[in-house]
Amino acid sequence: MKDRIEELMLRFVAVKTDTGTAEERNAEAFYADWFEEVPYFREHKEYCGFFPIPGDHLNRRIPWCLVKGRGDFTVVLIHHSDCVTPDDYGILEEVALLPWELEMALKEGKRELPGHVKEDLLSGEWIFGLGPCDMKGGAAVQMALVEKYCREEDFQGNVVLMSLPDEENLSAGMRGGVLLLEELKSKYSLDYGLMLNSEPHGRTDHLHPVVYEGSIGKLMPVVYVRGKLAHAAQVFQGFNPIALLAEVISLTELEKDFLERPRDLLHHLLPGYIQKTPKRFMMCHCLYPLVAV
Repeated sequence: MKDRIEELMLRFVAVKTDTGTAEERNAEAFYADWFEEVPYFREHKEYCGFFPIPGDHLNRRIPWCLVKGRGDFTVVLIHHSDCVTPDDYGILEEVALLPWELEMALKEGKRELPGHVKEDLLSGEWIFGLGPCDMKGGAAVQMALVEKYCREEDFQGNVVLMSLPDEENLSAGMRGGVLLLEELKSKYSLDYGLMLNSEPHGRTDHLHPVVYEGSIGKLMPVVYVRGKLAHAAQVFQGFNPIALLAEVISLTELEKDFLERPRDLLHHLLPGYIQKTPKRFMMCHCLYPLVAV
């Protein structure tokens, strides 16, 4: 199964699915090929398909499939098909989706690497690229498992797989996926007992993965501050909204009062979805060398 997982992962990673763009739909063609490749879904076309996300501005669809066994108990496997953009790869952006080509370019020194990363590169134990970890490697694991379950005779239970777009942005895939799950539950009398999301995770070693118990979802409050215009000569007759917004940020950044439990994580609010803290910020002050009279 290990070789099959790697094969599926490399094929999926090579598919460009930049989040928030029409390229996300490239995943649909990838899954259409896979459905045709798996004998079970060729014979049971009613157990796979593409669910249109209602009102989606990019007309994205959710690839899904069902392994229908005996009984109602159902495990749902989810992963996301979109990836962040490859901008961080700089001059190696063109090979970001080709792990072996990227590895060769890195070994040739075409991009400066920190010492510990260089050690990982030379160890041969890591796959470099955009997507193997977050999260097409996890998708490949789920796909390989589905293939295995398809071949089992007298399979007990059911397995639903959903490949969700837009995880890196506004979660349109998961919000649409809820509707899909309701439809499948009604049509096939499914009893959902467990949902597994194969996101990347930390681990101390290869044999001890970390399993997270779930998520309470996310809130994204928006603070809009409206200022009052004033001429530069009468600045005290106006109001600068940046000053108030800076105070809001100062009072909320990493504020422990937002933690429901000590182990909860707190993320900095950023414009749009960015998977890391800000790299740079610029501020411009206008100074007037006035003399008080």
